[in-house]
Amino acid sequence: ETGISPQKAIASARLESAAKMLKFTDKKIKEIAFECGFSDELYFSRAFSRVFEISPKEYRKEQKVDI
Repeated sequence: ETGISPQKAIASARLESAAKMLKFTDKKIKEIAFECGFSDELYFSRAFSRVFEISPKEYRKEQKVDI
């Protein structure tokens, strides 16, 4: 119904969750990757960059919210 495969939908949800964690927590990028279901930090970084067109590190730098 959505036009995307279940695998892509899950990956998208994981990356959205990672983006929120990058924005609102101080956890290390490696921790965030593992908590969001990525077993390889490099794969996570590449997938994140492909979707958001920016590295997780740069995303955090630009989006970080001080709580």
